[in-house]
Amino acid sequence: MVLPPPEKIAFFQACAIVGQIQYLVSAFDTIFVFNLTRQPLIQRLQTLFLILAGVINLFIFFTPLYRHAVRDPQGWIGTGFAIFLTGAMLFAVVSTFFYKNRKRQLVWVKAGTCFQIAALAVGTSILFTLGGFGTFLLTEALSLFFILIGLISYWQAGRFIKKDEELVRSMDRIR
Repeated sequence: MVLPPPEKIAFFQACAIVGQIQYLVSAFDTIFVFNLTRQPLIQRLQTLFLILAGVINLFIFFTPLYRHAVRDPQGWIGTGFAIFLTGAMLFAVVSTFFYKNRKRQLVWVKAGTCFQIAALAVGTSILFTLGGFGTFLLTEALSLFFILIGLISYWQAGRFIKKDEELVRSMDRIR
């Protein structure tokens, strides 16, 4: 078997890398482009906050606080914690796609905020039942801090949705 010279191999590898980069760029473009008019899905700041809240709620499943919740002998604490985190995550993701209907998006964000508050309450109770405070609970406290960041993201998203709604109403009054 005759192998091509190293220059041709390097050229073909470079072409393959360029092709992969083009594929990644087109995949990135389709993720953030909603329709054929190439109108971006992420055109408002509240979308970023909702995506952040969803990612943070997904991240909580991999923290020590969730592992302690799952080790509950009865199992209802871990199940409840998982339900609240999943609900908050799903409300964030679904409300992201209601960007054309701000009132509906605000209702979904408020419902997701309620789930996030419930997850924060369950996480706080899990942290308190671990017994004592100290450096040995630092990772669990940081996990609870991430839930709080998710709640702040929900709050900011709701705030920016209200600002957009007020802006549209003021523009309607000017007309």
